[in-house]
Amino acid sequence: MAKDFKQKEDTDLFRKIKNDGYMHSAVIECYETLREIIYGLLEDETDRNVVKQICYNVDISIQQHRFLNEFRMAGMPSLCEKLEKFVKLLLSKYEDVDVYKSQIINFLQDIMKIILQDIMVNG
Repeated sequence: MAKDFKQKEDTDLFRKIKNDGYMHSAVIECYETLREIIYGLLEDETDRNVVKQICYNVDISIQQHRFLNEFRMAGMPSLCEKLEKFVKLLLSKYEDVDVYKSQIINFLQDIMKIILQDIMVNG
């Protein structure tokens, strides 16, 4: 829904999300779960701080009704596609731990690149 939202007013987007209780819960649960998964996979404190800062920016922009001004919704389809593949990888069986870890690292790098370059206005 957000990717197709052309207006610059957060109020309308969040009203549409909140009007559907299931959607509202799903958005919150998805955001919080993915945040915890990504944060939990990161071993480097600098990388964790980058994720914390991104999440802080998301949370503050929502509170201050600036989300659509600070984040480009046009980048959401590529992020969703990458996240879907990432979750499938995490749930898959693997034979070689080193290859599996390498794939996870590559996905995390791709996800961060999409967020910082394609979605965040000031990333």
